[in-house]
Amino acid sequence: MKIAITTVQAPFVKGGAELLAENLKKALLQAKHEAEIVTIPFMDSTPEIIENHMIAARLFALEHSWAGKIDLNIALKFPAYYIPHPNKVVWALHQHRAAYDLFDTAYSNIKNNSDGNAIRRMIKNADCRYLSEAKRVYTIAENVTKRMKKYNGIPARTLYHPCPDMEHFYCQESQNYILMPSRINITKRQMLALEAMRYTKSDIQLYIVGKADHVLERTKMFQFVKEHKLQKKVKYFDYVTQEQKFELYANARAVLFIPLDEDYGYITLEAMASSKAVITAKDSGGPLEFVIDGETGYVAKSDAQAIAQKIDAFAKSDAQAIAMQTTWAATAMAGIPPLSWMRWQKKGYGSTIITVPTHPACPPGPPWSAGSTASTTESWATAARRRICACRAEAEALRMSFPKTVCLCSFAGQGCTPYPSPPSQKDTAHGGSTAASMNAST
Repeated sequence: MKIAITTVQAPFVKGGAELLAENLKKALLQAKHEAEIVTIPFMDSTPEIIENHMIAARLFALEHSWAGKIDLNIALKFPAYYIPHPNKVVWALHQHRAAYDLFDTAYSNIKNNSDGNAIRRMIKNADCRYLSEAKRVYTIAENVTKRMKKYNGIPARTLYHPCPDMEHFYCQESQNYILMPSRINITKRQMLALEAMRYTKSDIQLYIVGKADHVLERTKMFQFVKEHKLQKKVKYFDYVTQEQKFELYANARAVLFIPLDEDYGYITLEAMASSKAVITAKDSGGPLEFVIDGETGYVAKSDAQAIAQKIDAFAKSDAQAIAMQTTWAATAMAGIPPLSWMRWQKKGYGSTIITVPTHPACPPGPPWSAGSTASTTESWATAARRRICACRAEAEALRMSFPKTVCLCSFAGQGCTPYPSPPSQKDTAHGGSTAASMNAST
């Protein structure tokens, strides 16, 4: 079976999502399938450009390639899961959180104003429509499943993925530091960890490991350390090799992972693989599916002083850290989540995600699906223009805002007829659009 794994990536930014895609490809190849990762660039630095990325995803034709028919599409991320394919399975890492749980917060650039609400509405409506095209919808964690049900009413199934490089992690006698490995990002809350180090009373150190998504985030962190004279308490590693990462985990007293409502989080799995306890926060999301307060780590308030107390607890009691390490090892041996991609295959998860149930095919595609926007005598360029206009029309319909003409592209007057808008929101015959009917679900 030829399988395309579709995802997105911000250029030069690599994290857990990219690791998952690569490991999924390896697992499928080991299962004797042909697999390829199809990545499209995505940037949301300004909310206004998100619509362009959504339209671009809908313009892809992925059913065929030069190598022949693509039998299955496993879609991982927004807006890559909008790419049309007749046999699509979604395994969502997360949706575009800036339009959902992070909307109008310091963690989102989509704000509660007329423009922000229009973008948010369009994303929610597009998710409702295009995720429903999939034959099956999975998520990587119960936290993501609950979000999708809450905001979109879509009943997804949780399918945990294993820890990458599980067999390479190990545990040694702990040293006097707490490890915080993660991309330097506002949602990972390294600044909260630094604030906590101001209140620790022990001499335990904090090791922060990870590259910054933006140089400004790293600069802000360095300035805070300098301003509060934390140089002896905090050590930063911009880059480490895989071997160094394994060693840092092995020698850590515990692992600090306090993101804001994390989807799942490799860090918890890597700590588990290294038999290390985890300090997390009550609002950290994914880690709470595995961390048991007082047994496999600590769950603290997302408050600097509360986190400082938990850090000091490990500094004062190495025996406590050892006891929690043993518990983590037992948890890992229970196989939740699967210990390795090989175990993932043996548990049948691989066959689950690639087996398509026998039910009617997805509803007819929107007006730009193959063969519906151009006659056989029409030139390729004109057909492409019409297709782009139809995509723009669909995006505008999803906004629930109907101007006199919906064509927003620059091809009007160049062989492209503006796509007519419907007379009212009650009219759902907008070239196959279900915009009005989705209005009730938002």
